[in-house]
Amino acid sequence: MRRIEHWIEEALRLSAAVQENILSSVVVLLGLWGISRLLLRVASQRQADSNKLYQWKKTTNYIVTGLVVISLANIWFEGFQSIATFLGLLSAGLAVALCDPIANMFGWIFLIWKRPFKIGGRIRIKEHTGDVIDINFFQFTLNELGEWVDSEQATGRVVHIPNSQVFTQAQINYNYGFMVSVARSESRYYF
Repeated sequence: MRRIEHWIEEALRLSAAVQENILSSVVVLLGLWGISRLLLRVASQRQADSNKLYQWKKTTNYIVTGLVVISLANIWFEGFQSIATFLGLLSAGLAVALCDPIANMFGWIFLIWKRPFKIGGRIRIKEHTGDVIDINFFQFTLNELGEWVDSEQATGRVVHIPNSQVFTQAQINYNYGFMVSVARSESRYYF
């Protein structure tokens, strides 16, 4: 083995460290390619739906590509640990700096998925009462009612409330009663 290494070093002018990196890269590429083929074969045998099989292929390709990039960077770049540390600190800093927009996005997911209120519904959240006229990615919009008008008429003002408020503030929904909510979630009980 030493002779082959020495011959390659003389013929191709590749040092022993570079040869070792090339060999490690080939082993990693072949190993990950084999694992991805095995996963896709098992998925194709168990999954009859072509759409789901397509999603399996796409997901497997993304994961394997990411693992290849990380593995090759770890093999070829000595200082990869410091780059990984930097990227970790950067992502933590961004998570702290973008805490409110991230919370608003999760609030939007909650509003779309659980539907505590919907467009056209009348709600009260904090000191704001109004009819929901829009639900966006970062905020929902109310047509304000009765704040400085004596009755429950529209004031003409539009209130934008961040979606994250659904996690921290109580919402009063004027459209859903107890019976409606219970009947939806527990249809086998009769009141």
